[in-house]
Amino acid sequence: MSASAKTNSRVVRGLSMGTVLVCFVLQLAWSAVTGRISGTVKDPTVAVVPSAQITVVETQTGIKTESKTDSAGFYSFPSLPVGHYELEVKASGFRDFKQTGLILDVNTALTIDIPGAEVKSGRLSRLPNSSNEGTYR
Repeated sequence: MSASAKTNSRVVRGLSMGTVLVCFVLQLAWSAVTGRISGTVKDPTVAVVPSAQITVVETQTGIKTESKTDSAGFYSFPSLPVGHYELEVKASGFRDFKQTGLILDVNTALTIDIPGAEVKSGRLSRLPNSSNEGTYR
């Protein structure tokens, strides 16, 4: 093998390794640092509540992200930046609900189910055996 062929071979290997390294660094730089919040909204009879307005607020930036529950009462925010959040639920005929103190870390999947959403005309009270720390307004 000639000297120029050896030099060309080294250059090609160097470029190949450099390309792989650049791709790896770009992958890390572009990878999202996110988590997920999802859950289900139900009424006092444990029936699902479709079309409820769900809002999450990143408390340090004030950035709001909104969604609605689907026909099964399910909502999902699949890709939220890490941070501290509040979750608000509003549905026609029901009291507003707010959950505070949610901490979303990298690759965290929080499930925040809203059991027994209170009917507006009903007396404000917690459901028995409810482990949810949120408050009804």
